[in-house]
Amino acid sequence: PASVFEAITRQMVESLTEDLREIKSRLNSLIFMTIGAILLEIVSRMMAA
Repeated sequence: PASVFEAITRQMVESLTEDLREIKSRLNSLIFMTIGAILLEIVSRMMAA
């Protein structure tokens, strides 16, 4: 890095990138869990009918 400001900015951007990656992973997990619950509900209603 050419300056302290650049080093700090780079570190902040890398930290933000890591945080966004974690949020994306959690969101994907939540979406798959929701879809799974919906499919399970549909199957259980079909079996009960």
